[in-house]
Amino acid sequence: MGATRWAMLAALPLLVLAALANPDRFNPDAVAYLQLALHWRAGAWDLAASAYWGPLFPWLAAIAMSAVPDPIAAGRLVMAGSALGFVAAGGALLRALEVPPPARIGGLVVFVGFAVAWSVQIMTPDLLVTALLMGGLAAALAPRFAAGGAQAALAGALFGLGFQAKAVALPLGVALLLAAALWHLARGRRAVRATLLCGLVLGLVVAPWIGVLSARQGAPSMGTAGSINLAIAGPHYAGASGERFDPSHPAFTTFHAPREGRLTAWEEATEMAYVRWSPLAEPGHMLRLLRYNAALTLGTLGGFDLFGLGLAAVLIAPFAAFAGAVPWRFVALPVALGAGIYLPVLSNAEPRYLMLCLPLMIAAAGGLLCPAGGALRWLGAVLLAVSFLLPWRHDLQVALGGRANPSFVAARQLAGMPAVVAAPGGVASVGELGFAAIFTAFLVQRPFMGTEAALPEDPARLRGIGLLLVAAGGEAEAALAARGARRVAVAQGIAAWALP
Repeated sequence: MGATRWAMLAALPLLVLAALANPDRFNPDAVAYLQLALHWRAGAWDLAASAYWGPLFPWLAAIAMSAVPDPIAAGRLVMAGSALGFVAAGGALLRALEVPPPARIGGLVVFVGFAVAWSVQIMTPDLLVTALLMGGLAAALAPRFAAGGAQAALAGALFGLGFQAKAVALPLGVALLLAAALWHLARGRRAVRATLLCGLVLGLVVAPWIGVLSARQGAPSMGTAGSINLAIAGPHYAGASGERFDPSHPAFTTFHAPREGRLTAWEEATEMAYVRWSPLAEPGHMLRLLRYNAALTLGTLGGFDLFGLGLAAVLIAPFAAFAGAVPWRFVALPVALGAGIYLPVLSNAEPRYLMLCLPLMIAAAGGLLCPAGGALRWLGAVLLAVSFLLPWRHDLQVALGGRANPSFVAARQLAGMPAVVAAPGGVASVGELGFAAIFTAFLVQRPFMGTEAALPEDPARLRGIGLLLVAAGGEAEAALAARGARRVAVAQGIAAWALP
């Protein structure tokens, strides 16, 4: 049995342990994905098709609900499967990059720890899309890719499925395919037909969903995530956040009513109003955004390993090509593609957006540390594993030991109280409560109607809200009592008020 299979077997019990240890870790994106899964499962196609969120995670969660009826448990199952896919695809990519065997084993150790930590960090399709892109790149780099046939079709299918997970994977997948084609060309392999076949399969996989989105938007569309994340990185929102580009999404800064049938407007962020801007009309702001994201991206990539081996290896490896032209020496291009695609939008260089760069950096560092036939290659493999695994030791410890999200714990407790369940209308909040309102709304399946920093003076702005969450003992409680509202529950320092 190969090293990759051993790594997957080692990861499986750790993933189970992490899932069991973290029943109360949840995030707002998960609400959107799981609510969309419920729509797909109920056959509410109009509500299920979102131009903002990719459909693959909701599809998988809807399928998982056949075996695990609880939506959150189904989401955990999808995350565990994504983590196993990450390990498998990472092993395949290191092999396709012709990384020496000791470095591959060291890399797999890192992949297991990283995947287990991220399987419960947040519930998003980032592990899933990275696994699909890694798998597609591995298939496209294999020598037999040039012969076309099943290998080229496999690469196209994986790149296409990546788009179904996150829209950003389409331009990124096409760019990775072209980079792989250049590699085959440089090696003297005729891969034009294989590249065209791969592109054809990719197109066939993505075309149905693009057709759905285009029909809904009334114009050709691959999704709205990019345009929305560009919009909220604009001057209107960044100005409100000071020097940092970290504005909150309008769904979490204003009271609003989701459209009929939706639990939250967050399910289809496209339906909310945004202040748009043009980078061509405001190049100064775009340059500031690019510099801001570039600086953070370098910091994030540098933090992927303890000793800074990854970034250094990516830059140094091409100059060692005289020792042999192997793919891992030229990962600088896919690293630049994977990191660069997020520079013009709101990303803050979060590690989840840069996951694709991790295995590529490991490949470059492993190739330099573990030269074929070198006497110290196993020592290099240990150094590789230690350097890239130690930065995630805290996340891994938390994943295996468990850590609850206090706002979700409060939401669970509130959702279990009859007075909360019986209160009519939607759920909203005032003040910083850590997304407790959207979590409560999801658990009781009632509309989430937003949040604002302070209780509005005009009661009409609370129309439609039946349950308002506020900090217990705060000024908002006295104001609500004066307006005739009734406190019906309190949990973890969060009070639920039924509005008149």
